[in-house]
Amino acid sequence: MHDLTVTRSRSMVLRQGMLAGVALLALATAAPVTASNFGPIKVVDDGVASSMTVDDLGHTHIVTTLNGNGLDYSTDASGHWATRHVAGSNALMPSIAISAGKVYIAYARIDGAGQPSKGIRLLTNRTGSWATSTVTTHDDRWPSLRMRQGEYAIAYQDALGVRYASDFGDTHIDQRVWLRGTEIDMTNEHAPVSLALDGNGRPRIAFEQQQSNGASDGIGYAKKVSGAWTRRRVASGTAPLDRIVVDSHDRARIGYASSGRFRIATYTGDTKTTRTLPGNGFGSFTLDEHGYIQLLRVDEGSDHVTLLRQKSDGWHTTTWSDQQPRDPSVRAADGKAWVVYDRCCGGDPGQTVIRIRH
Repeated sequence: MHDLTVTRSRSMVLRQGMLAGVALLALATAAPVTASNFGPIKVVDDGVASSMTVDDLGHTHIVTTLNGNGLDYSTDASGHWATRHVAGSNALMPSIAISAGKVYIAYARIDGAGQPSKGIRLLTNRTGSWATSTVTTHDDRWPSLRMRQGEYAIAYQDALGVRYASDFGDTHIDQRVWLRGTEIDMTNEHAPVSLALDGNGRPRIAFEQQQSNGASDGIGYAKKVSGAWTRRRVASGTAPLDRIVVDSHDRARIGYASSGRFRIATYTGDTKTTRTLPGNGFGSFTLDEHGYIQLLRVDEGSDHVTLLRQKSDGWHTTTWSDQQPRDPSVRAADGKAWVVYDRCCGGDPGQTVIRIRH
């Protein structure tokens, strides 16, 4: 799935506590809205497995994995879309973030199909030109990148589980978060790790607890308090992970699918509550600046894409059609929803589609 973030100032953080009284029954009476005013704003050819962020000015930044040709970076920051090639064919599994107006892209370096990773790299234009630094040097994959005041935090998967690296305070650390005990299959088709930072910059990580053959064994949640990692099991069984979000009250929100339904687990301290969202199937969620849930679903079999937006009067639905849509992600800010997904046009390499709903 795509890894997307929205970079917002702290004054725009989420107010999730407002949502308790909103009735889910409104979905049953809300009429679907077509996407006539929700057209594509960007289509990336030959690109899949992208990562997108939206900066404080509402500009979109996206990095896309090309079909064996590395990474392209696209943005509309100048008022029109511009794209440049930023990394070669050994760059895969990107995760993008913005800090102080500069672009940072973490990726796994893999020199060929079936080859082990050479570790995690961090690419940035911080100095005005693009430069790459080495974060790790082992068989590490699927970085999830967050930035704080120009310093990075990255959660990632290795052959034995999940690790966390950062350079906060100019001190580099690389720590074990979760240990599987035996080597796991590293051929995941989607990111099994998601990182968020709380208001004090402390990491919260959601991850798939995989069996040795790579199959899902539930969802785990880890947080670091007073220098030590604590772990909780969020869900058991086959439960594909979407992502983790931390709200303005420092509550961790973890999205995942279970028994054909999309669910959000909320941790207030160590106390967990779980909410099942309307409808069936997997999707991707976010919270807008008011704390309302936005959920994007795709149905590859029927070529339907659906955006559910929670508002004060209930759920609002927008539905449109596209060619074999897959791997959805959604972010929201300033009354808008950014959605991104892959479309398959008769086979690989496919395309990445970005839309904005006002």
